[in-house]
Amino acid sequence: MDQRTKDPHAPPPQASTPDAPTHGAAGDGATAGAPPMAGPVALFVQVTQSLMDLITRETQLLESRRPSEVQPLQGEKARLTAEYQKLLNVLKAHESALLGPKDSAVRRHLRQVMETFRRVVAYHARLVGRLKSVCEGVVNAISEEANRQRRDSVPHYGRDARMAYGRAGSVRSLSLDSEA
Repeated sequence: MDQRTKDPHAPPPQASTPDAPTHGAAGDGATAGAPPMAGPVALFVQVTQSLMDLITRETQLLESRRPSEVQPLQGEKARLTAEYQKLLNVLKAHESALLGPKDSAVRRHLRQVMETFRRVVAYHARLVGRLKSVCEGVVNAISEEANRQRRDSVPHYGRDARMAYGRAGSVRSLSLDSEA
């Protein structure tokens, strides 16, 4: 069963193909039902949508147990994150000029976009946290087993008549030098 069906805070499903259209046909940052936007506002919505799509793709790869395929996405994610932060700072600096009155259609649309973005990021963060916890558990189990084996070792004399620790008569890995 898909993890998103269990999680009430899961992000909404995204298009499954990376080239699926997510913005208005004119490429101006407009989406279905969105008010007309231009300049930094339109670019901010576009960058936010691209970042959401990329994070959703990363989440899908992690859920399908393909973490090695996430690494190539990191450069683009860093670029989009930097652009997102830069545009957010522009919007904050010129808020009233770019966004209009407090209850404008542009502001309402931005609130919807940001709420969706927060849900996508929150779900992704929970997934990464769960995976981190699992990895830490595996590392701890390996460490505990290694410590247990070391603790359960028995002192004995080795082949060179020196005191050795380990299980007497236990098989050790060998390295053969073919040139000796």
